[in-house]
Amino acid sequence: MKVGHGDDTDTNKDELKESLKRQVTERDQSDDYCVAEDHEQGVFNVFGIQLDAMIRKRVQLYKRNYKGLVVEVFIPVILVLIGFGFSKVQFFIDGPVRPLVP
Repeated sequence: MKVGHGDDTDTNKDELKESLKRQVTERDQSDDYCVAEDHEQGVFNVFGIQLDAMIRKRVQLYKRNYKGLVVEVFIPVILVLIGFGFSKVQFFIDGPVRPLVP
Protein backbone atom coordinates (compact mmCIF):
# COMPACT_ATOMS: atom_id res chain seq x y z
CA MET A 1 0.00 0.00 0.00
CA LYS A 2 1.48 3.28 -1.08
CA VAL A 3 0.38 6.00 1.31
CA GLY A 4 2.52 8.92 0.23
CA HIS A 5 3.56 9.87 -3.24
CA GLY A 6 6.99 11.03 -2.19
CA ASP A 7 10.21 10.59 -4.07
CA ASP A 8 11.43 7.01 -3.54
CA THR A 9 14.73 7.31 -5.33
CA ASP A 10 17.88 5.63 -4.08
CA THR A 11 19.39 8.95 -2.86
CA ASN A 12 16.45 9.56 -0.54
CA LYS A 13 16.71 6.02 0.81
CA ASP A 14 20.45 6.51 1.40
CA GLU A 15 19.79 9.81 3.22
CA LEU A 16 17.20 8.09 5.37
CA LYS A 17 19.62 5.31 6.27
CA GLU A 18 22.34 7.85 7.15
CA SER A 19 19.97 9.84 9.36
CA LEU A 20 18.93 6.65 11.18
CA LYS A 21 22.61 5.77 11.74
CA ARG A 22 23.23 9.26 13.14
CA GLN A 23 20.26 8.92 15.50
CA VAL A 24 21.53 5.57 16.75
CA THR A 25 25.02 7.01 17.26
CA GLU A 26 23.64 10.02 19.17
CA ARG A 27 21.50 7.74 21.33
CA ASP A 28 24.54 5.58 22.14
CA GLN A 29 26.51 8.68 23.17
CA SER A 30 23.69 9.91 25.39
CA ASP A 31 23.47 6.51 27.11
CA ASP A 32 26.79 7.25 28.85
CA TYR A 33 25.02 9.54 31.34
CA CYS A 34 24.78 8.29 34.91
CA VAL A 35 22.49 9.88 37.49
CA ALA A 36 24.60 8.60 40.38
CA GLU A 37 27.50 10.84 39.30
CA ASP A 38 25.35 13.98 39.56
CA HIS A 39 23.81 13.08 42.93
CA GLU A 40 24.17 15.87 45.47
CA GLN A 41 25.72 15.04 48.81
CA GLY A 42 24.85 16.67 52.11
CA VAL A 43 21.57 17.57 53.72
CA PHE A 44 22.00 21.33 53.33
CA ASN A 45 22.94 21.11 49.64
CA VAL A 46 19.83 19.08 48.82
CA PHE A 47 17.67 21.36 50.98
CA GLY A 48 19.07 24.43 49.23
CA ILE A 49 18.40 23.01 45.78
CA GLN A 50 14.83 22.06 46.67
CA LEU A 51 14.15 25.42 48.34
CA ASP A 52 15.50 27.26 45.29
CA ALA A 53 13.28 25.18 42.99
CA MET A 54 10.18 25.86 45.10
CA ILE A 55 10.85 29.61 45.21
CA ARG A 56 11.40 29.74 41.44
CA LYS A 57 8.17 27.80 40.91
CA ARG A 58 6.22 30.17 43.19
CA VAL A 59 7.64 33.23 41.38
CA GLN A 60 6.62 31.78 38.01
CA LEU A 61 3.10 31.12 39.28
CA TYR A 62 2.76 34.65 40.65
CA LYS A 63 3.99 36.10 37.36
CA ARG A 64 1.11 34.40 35.60
CA ASN A 65 -1.48 34.96 38.35
CA TYR A 66 -0.94 38.31 40.02
CA LYS A 67 -4.47 38.24 41.46
CA GLY A 68 -3.45 35.23 43.55
CA LEU A 69 -0.55 37.26 44.95
CA VAL A 70 -2.91 40.06 45.93
CA VAL A 71 -5.38 37.70 47.59
CA GLU A 72 -2.77 35.58 49.42
CA VAL A 73 -0.33 38.29 50.53
CA PHE A 74 -1.57 41.87 50.34
CA ILE A 75 -5.17 41.51 51.57
CA PRO A 76 -4.18 39.59 54.76
CA VAL A 77 -1.50 42.20 55.51
CA ILE A 78 -4.04 45.00 55.08
CA LEU A 79 -6.56 43.22 57.33
CA VAL A 80 -3.95 42.72 60.06
CA LEU A 81 -3.04 46.42 59.91
CA ILE A 82 -6.74 47.33 60.20
CA GLY A 83 -6.99 45.03 63.25
CA PHE A 84 -4.02 46.78 64.85
CA GLY A 85 -5.74 50.10 64.17
CA PHE A 86 -8.91 48.91 65.92
CA SER A 87 -6.88 47.82 68.95
CA LYS A 88 -5.66 51.41 69.39
CA VAL A 89 -9.15 52.95 69.44
CA GLN A 90 -10.13 54.20 72.93
CA PHE A 91 -13.67 52.83 72.72
CA PHE A 92 -12.37 49.26 72.61
CA ILE A 93 -9.67 49.85 75.24
CA ASP A 94 -11.79 51.62 77.92
CA GLY A 95 -15.11 49.88 77.20
CA PRO A 96 -17.05 48.05 79.88
CA VAL A 97 -16.28 44.41 80.62
CA ARG A 98 -18.81 42.11 78.97
CA PRO A 99 -19.28 38.61 80.33
CA LEU A 100 -19.24 35.78 77.81
CA VAL A 101 -22.28 33.58 78.30
CA PRO A 102 -23.79 31.11 75.83
